[in-house]
Amino acid sequence: MPNIRNYKLIIYLISIVLFFLLGYSYGVFKNEKLSKEKLAKIFYEEPALFSDVFLKMQELKKNNDNAKTSKIILDLKESLLKDNDFFLGNPKGEKVIIEFFDYNCGYCKRNFTELMELILEDKEIKIILKEFPILGESSLLASKAAIASKKQGKYFEMHQKLLSQKSRIDLKKIKELANEIDINVEMLIHDMEKESNLKIIKENKILAEKIGVDGTPTFIIGQEVIPGSIGKEDFIDSLANL
Repeated sequence: MPNIRNYKLIIYLISIVLFFLLGYSYGVFKNEKLSKEKLAKIFYEEPALFSDVFLKMQELKKNNDNAKTSKIILDLKESLLKDNDFFLGNPKGEKVIIEFFDYNCGYCKRNFTELMELILEDKEIKIILKEFPILGESSLLASKAAIASKKQGKYFEMHQKLLSQKSRIDLKKIKELANEIDINVEMLIHDMEKESNLKIIKENKILAEKIGVDGTPTFIIGQEVIPGSIGKEDFIDSLANL
C-alpha cells in the first residue's frame, strides 16, 4: 500500500505541472510572455484568474470532443442505421433514436416504458435497437436469444419479455419466455449460436468503441450522444432539434 509520503509527492508534482500549465495558458490568452516570477506573482495575487483559465480549457476541450464525436457519427451513419429489423415504432420514421442497451441494465428496463410511450404518441419516431451486452455472460445469452428470435418473427416479443425480467437471465428462463410467446425452442437454441447472429453483436461493439459508448443505455439522436437514462421530455427536446 502506498505510504503518505508518496501521496504527498504525487500531489506536489501534480501541483507544479498544473501551476505552469495554467500559467502558460493564461499568458497565451493575454498574448504575453510570462516569466516564472511573474507567474508566481499572478498566482498569489489573482488566483481566480487561473480558475477562469482552467474552466476555459475545459470548455474548449468539451467543444473539441463534441466536434470529433459529431464527425465520427456522420462517418458511421450508414452502419448505425443498418439492421433495420431491430427497431421499435415506424420503420420509415424520420425521427430516429438509436439505443445501445443491455438486457440486464436496470436503466434500460426503465427507459423501455418511456420509449414505448414515445412511439405511441408520435408516429414519426423510429428507435433502432443496438444489442450491446456488456454486463456478463447472462447479457450475451439474452442478446443471442433476442437476435435468434427474429428468424421466427418474434424479435419484439422476445425483446419485451427479456427487458421485463427482474432477475438475471439464464438459458432456463429463455426457454420459458420462448414458450410464452410461442417460439420453437429447439430452433431458437440452435439459431442462438449461428455466426451470422453473433456477427451483429460484434459489429455493435465495434461501433460503440469507435463512438466512445462504454455504458448502457446510450442514445444517439442526430449527432448527439446521450449517455445514461433520460426522461421522455428530454427525448422530445432532442428530437425537436433534428
